[in-house]
Amino acid sequence: MNRIGASVLLAVLLAAAAITVTGCGREEPVRTARGSVDVTKAKAIAEHAFVEATRGKVTRYSVGNGTPTNFGWEFLVRGEGEFERPGNHWIVRVDRRTGSTVVQVGE
Repeated sequence: MNRIGASVLLAVLLAAAAITVTGCGREEPVRTARGSVDVTKAKAIAEHAFVEATRGKVTRYSVGNGTPTNFGWEFLVRGEGEFERPGNHWIVRVDRRTGSTVVQVGE
């Protein structure tokens, strides 16, 4: 595994311990190790958080490019194919400093 792959894998593993899901009146905050997360790692973290939040039930989706915010990045995830319909999207926020995430379900 190359250095970039190992870094992304580490970021994904950290994200697994750092998922917050919002929607349906539920929010579960968690903490991660300190560090700095660039946009490439943040996208991998966002995708992992989305898969965890949907429990892998949404199998066709696209993750947009990250939009920078004051705290990190926001990624728009849209269902594709049989999962594509109005309101079937998620916003995943990734904290630049900690790698923690918030997954917001679209309506």
